[in-house]
Amino acid sequence: MPDPEIAGYVSAPGGRLWYRINGADWLASGPPPLVVLHGGPGSNHRGLVPLTALADERAIVLYDQLDSGHSDRPGDPNNWTVARFVAEISAIRDGLGLTECVLLGHSAGAAWAALYALEGHDGLAGLMLSSPLLSTKRWLEDATMLRSRLPSDVRETLERHETAGTTGSDEYLEAVQFFYDRHLCRAPCDVGDLRNDRPSFNRSLYEYMWGPEEFVATGVLKEFDVTPSLGSIDVPVALICGEFDEAPPPTCRYFAELIPGSTCHIIEGAAHTGYITRREEYLATIRQILRRM
Repeated sequence: MPDPEIAGYVSAPGGRLWYRINGADWLASGPPPLVVLHGGPGSNHRGLVPLTALADERAIVLYDQLDSGHSDRPGDPNNWTVARFVAEISAIRDGLGLTECVLLGHSAGAAWAALYALEGHDGLAGLMLSSPLLSTKRWLEDATMLRSRLPSDVRETLERHETAGTTGSDEYLEAVQFFYDRHLCRAPCDVGDLRNDRPSFNRSLYEYMWGPEEFVATGVLKEFDVTPSLGSIDVPVALICGEFDEAPPPTCRYFAELIPGSTCHIIEGAAHTGYITRREEYLATIRQILRRM
């Protein structure tokens, strides 16, 4: 994958955020840069590096959220709040002097991006919500539906260990992986060139903010729901999800219906990480949306 043309740190509440830029020559006079927010929480920018292919038309800015990736890792749960993760977006824009930008938030990053848009910041030219977490209740309902379609032996294994409190067992983790192979990174999940030098996942942050697995919410986000406010977003909005996504097409279409003028785009054959397993299709979709915005 391409190296960043510019990389460094900006100050944010709680610590420094690491960022990288490709297409830096566009910053002076090109279209608004695309600022990309990874999911997790506790993941990092690395899986989304394929988006730098779009740097032939505008600057692409990726960053690691606090306690994730290459950013500072103070490990202080006082920093692990929804408001603080949203505030990181302003820190990135201020630190890099981005008077205008388009935001792309993936998964939990879409939650931060949507809340930022609702705050009404100047210079936000558009918003893309990719495989979005916008309602934990809806997410868990979808997870229950997807689990119901798993083979009966996999369902039985998940339920038996969850009832017994033995979710750390190898058998349970194998069943979870079966779910992930269908709906997170659809098998064969070839991360290939993205695996080299990949920062470690911060499981403590993930479990504190979300829970032990994708279909179990016990953390800060367990009551999260921004859907009542989606209709107040007043910038161009596009939603993107995969055919087999944890945020499935009916849910993405439902969110789109709540946002006047928004569009919804389904990546065929993709799960939650279409930017990895359906890279060309995902990039073509994002490029099309950006040109319209």
